[in-house]
Amino acid sequence: MKLLAAGITEVGGRGVNEDSFSIFNRSPWDCFVVADGLGGHGAGEVASLTAVQTIGSSFLQRPGYDEASLSGYIVNAQQEILRIQQSNSRYRNMRTTVVVLATDGRRASWAHVGDSRLYMFRDQRILFHTLDQSVPQALVRIGEISFEQIRFHEDRNRLLQALGSSNPPKIEMGPGPVSLKTGDAFLLCTDGFWEWVAENEMEEDLQKAKSCGHWLELMTKRIITRAKPGNDNYSAVGVFVKEG
Repeated sequence: MKLLAAGITEVGGRGVNEDSFSIFNRSPWDCFVVADGLGGHGAGEVASLTAVQTIGSSFLQRPGYDEASLSGYIVNAQQEILRIQQSNSRYRNMRTTVVVLATDGRRASWAHVGDSRLYMFRDQRILFHTLDQSVPQALVRIGEISFEQIRFHEDRNRLLQALGSSNPPKIEMGPGPVSLKTGDAFLLCTDGFWEWVAENEMEEDLQKAKSCGHWLELMTKRIITRAKPGNDNYSAVGVFVKEG
């Protein structure tokens, strides 16, 4: 299979963009990473960039999509963030979410920490999406609120897991490796993105999209139209699976 990808990151209504993303390739392998930094005063930016760069470097050294590989990449990022925290008190409170997708063009796997999400689409419909490691998601699990109510819940920003905490992160693995089919698509995004774009709208825009970049453009227009002053940074990576 041939993978086509595009990414965007925007500051939104904030003064600093603390999101990071990157795409790494070591043929036939590809790795896509999105992270959302927390901590303010530039620390979130450092945390997210550190996570993305460390995961990318680990992947390029030893590409893989099995659980041990993906967990290892994220653990390496956690260790590097802790090292920076210890070397500079300015960064001691920095944290970041992360979501990672790795593939050899035939099969793919993913993992995440926090509330940055991955959506997998097949036949232009959502086949799978990650579950946030957050207080609202826990409320969904016990039936107190619906999944859709997470978006604007008062505790939406209360995370249960993040890189940079003193405790080892609980890494959530996807159901992979999943065999890829022509027409499959993936969306990796921060909460500042999915907050303003509903799942059915992701599907609608995918059906209209002429390219991966066009898909992100259509969804971004929704954010620009709806977002309130001071809205969060928003970032996303889209991936299309085509015949090789």
